[in-house]
Formats: sequence, C-alpha cells, structure tokens
Amino acid sequence: MEGQPVAVYFSWRCASLEMNTSRWTNPSRWFDAPICNQKPERAPKLGRFCFPLCWRCSGAAAAIISGRLLFPEPVSALVAWPALLLLLPAYVDGVAQYEYGVQSTNIRRAWTGFLLGAGLVTFWLWARWLF
Repeated sequence: MEGQPVAVYFSWRCASLEMNTSRWTNPSRWFDAPICNQKPERAPKLGRFCFPLCWRCSGAAAAIISGRLLFPEPVSALVAWPALLLLLPAYVDGVAQYEYGVQSTNIRRAWTGFLLGAGLVTFWLWARWLF
C-alpha cells in the first residue's frame, strides 16, 4: 500500500465491522443508523473527510433542519397530506435499486433524500398542529 493515498473515513460502520464487538460495549457502534447504509462510496466527502451518513440521509437531514428553521409554526392538513407525495421519489429509487439493480447516482440520492426530509418535516409539523 505504499505510495497510494490514504483516505480517512469517519464511518462508524467500517470501524464496527473490523472490531467485531457488541454494539453496547463498542463506542464506535453507538451511532449506527438502522436505515442508513453508511457506505463510504455513497457518502459526501469534504477533502479527506468522509461523512458518516450517505447522500440520501444527508439530504433528508438537511431538509429536516432547514424545514424546522424556516417553518417554526405547525402547518394545516391542507399542506401536510400532499407533502406525503414527497416521500415517493425516495421510495421508488430505493425499490429500483433493491429489486431491479438500478444503480442510483449520488445526485439522485441527495435530491430524493431532500424531498424525503421535506415531506417528513411537513408531516411532522402537521402532527404537532394536531396536539
């Protein structure tokens, strides 16, 4: 491996596979996300730093955070129910990858994740309006 650039990956999944210890006794596995694949090739990179979430989860997190900052007040059902349609692109892309072997690009993953997060935060704001 001499002469090859070494990338520093900040991925808990990579560390947890090498250590082969229990989730609760290994601090590197405390933040494993049950939904995110946490694959370094599908994660955003900043220089040599690799983020722990994939592009889809990063897009969803960005949409949820920005949605909460832009819309602090609850929304009505007229806005929330159509927002559930924003969940469909991520579902269709995920099923296409899993069932049919269609390879998704990182740009598509980021956009479907952003739409997913926007739909989730809108629906959550409506649920807050109920209670």
